[in-house]
Amino acid sequence: MSDPWQPSACLIALRANADQGYEVLLAQRAEGLSLAPGHHVFPGGALEPSDGEVQAADDGAFRRAAMREFSEEVCQGVPLSLALDELQFLGEWRAPAFLKRRYLTRFYVAIAEPDEIYCDGLEIVSAQWVRPETAVNLHLEGEIKLMFPTLAILDWLTPFTNIELVQKQLSAESLKSVCPILKVDGGGRYLTIGSASGYRIERWQVD
Repeated sequence: MSDPWQPSACLIALRANADQGYEVLLAQRAEGLSLAPGHHVFPGGALEPSDGEVQAADDGAFRRAAMREFSEEVCQGVPLSLALDELQFLGEWRAPAFLKRRYLTRFYVAIAEPDEIYCDGLEIVSAQWVRPETAVNLHLEGEIKLMFPTLAILDWLTPFTNIELVQKQLSAESLKSVCPILKVDGGGRYLTIGSASGYRIERWQVD
């Protein structure tokens, strides 16, 4: 993987809930961080040398990074029983050109519930299990802050009534790789990923 994008990975952990179908684990970033302060995100981060080399035909380094970051941010030493091949690739987001730090982030879905949640207290200050549609509504109501990829993925998850349907869909086809484009209209600046991405939310107001 070459510049200008820095490779990173996130793990979208799902757990079944008999009363509510399923929930996703969202982690809240510390307010003092320079990137997405106070936002709720899927645990993840940049690849490190220990994750291995990035190769075009092998996403093992991304999978290892997703698992490592998840463990570091919300497990803190608690063993997580999950094999790399249990992660299902959901999609890839490339940061838009106007950002100084441009990440290429791959998102993976897995049934992954740590015995206990221990946030690192540095980057991540809290974590909670929540239904995708609840998280979307909390964001729309101004109760939590979500970045464009997080919101789009949560919204994409909302029509699925159980984890098995999510897995079946991703086994058939992952979502398209996207790189939001900055556009301007009378209402200000916005990011768009177009209508062929597979996501239902295609536009994000910047200001």
